[in-house]
Amino acid sequence: MEEGTDCIDKLYDYTIKNNQRFYTLRQSITEFGSAAYRLMREKKFTELEASKYLYNFLHESNCMMVLMDADDTIIRISLELVYKYPLKAVDTLHLSCALDLHQRTGSAFFVSDDYKLCGAASSEGLPVLIPTNETALPLIKNF
Repeated sequence: MEEGTDCIDKLYDYTIKNNQRFYTLRQSITEFGSAAYRLMREKKFTELEASKYLYNFLHESNCMMVLMDADDTIIRISLELVYKYPLKAVDTLHLSCALDLHQRTGSAFFVSDDYKLCGAASSEGLPVLIPTNETALPLIKNF
C-alpha cells in the first residue's frame, strides 16, 4: 500500500457515507492504470492485483465520481495556470477542473500529494488536502 492510501480510503468512506461525489478529470482513468501497472512492474502488485485495482477504480468512478471533460473553460484556465506556475500540462488540467468546480459551487477542494501542485492550488484559493500529510485525516471531517 502506498503512503496516503489510508487517508484516501477514509475520504472515500466519508464521501459514500455523506452521499457526496468526487469530481476528477476523465484522464484520471489512464493515470490510475499507469499507477497500477507501475506498481506491478515494481513487484508491489501482481498482474491480477493491478487489474483489480484498475477495475475497482472504474467501478468507483461509475458509483461515486463525476468524470469531467476538458472543455473550453478548462483549457482556458489550464493555459492561465501554465503561464503562472511551472506545472505539467496534465496537472494544470486537473487543477483547472477543481478551480472551475470551486468557482461554480464554492465547495470544492483539491486532493494531491504533489506539493508543487498543491501550492498552486492553495495560491489560487482552493482548500487543499494532502493525503500523505499526517494532519490530513482530521481535516476530512471539516469538508
